[in-house]
Amino acid sequence: MVGKLIFLDLNFYLRGLAFVSSSFGGVIQEIHLTENDIQTVALINRELQTYINNMENTRLRDSIRNILNISRLGNQMMQSNKPWALVKGTAEEM
Repeated sequence: MVGKLIFLDLNFYLRGLAFVSSSFGGVIQEIHLTENDIQTVALINRELQTYINNMENTRLRDSIRNILNISRLGNQMMQSNKPWALVKGTAEEM
């Protein structure tokens, strides 16, 4: 489980950082959230609060699951929004 945690977290963070670096010179642009984005952010916030609660109660295995869920949700959000397509063309071209 630890190996999976490290891979998913690194994949999520490095994927985002590499994209921002290569596409926007390392500067995060203003974003406009869709309804799906808002729902995903709410799910991430819920996972984060559960993670904090699990850590405070020394439920490490559950905490690791929360981190994995946050990474999974973030990767899904990035995959569904396809920001790389917006860099190459307009939203209609996606």
